[in-house]
Amino acid sequence: MDTPAKGSDAAHLTTTKPVEPLGLTVYVAGLPAVYGGGMADHLIVMTTTPDRESADRIASSAVARRLAATAQVRGPVASYFWHLGEAGQGEEWVVTFKTTGARYDDLETHIRAEHPWDKPEVTGIELSRGSADYLRWLDTATTPEN
Repeated sequence: MDTPAKGSDAAHLTTTKPVEPLGLTVYVAGLPAVYGGGMADHLIVMTTTPDRESADRIASSAVARRLAATAQVRGPVASYFWHLGEAGQGEEWVVTFKTTGARYDDLETHIRAEHPWDKPEVTGIELSRGSADYLRWLDTATTPEN
């Protein structure tokens, strides 16, 4: 195991051998975080829309195409943002999808194509844990039919 020089900015980090091609495990505050080389197995993906109708349309069509196993629509929520050089606020609807890393690119493409905004939020968070039965269902539900 390589250890950074004492007193260096990286002294609190330790590295180990690569865990996959181009992968590197870095320990931050004693917890491992894997960077590079891999694809998350399961994701929570989010977007926001200006109205319930577009949120419902994007959610239902993504699930129907098996790009996500499930989608939830919540709202309206108060939103505060920076846009066109000034602070703004408004109401938005939040759509949360559960999908796999293998389906993320197709889901993002779908959201962007169906979304009423030119630059919609499409963000993904890796699921680090989940019940084995649920994650197996998520895998099955997002597997394209032949």
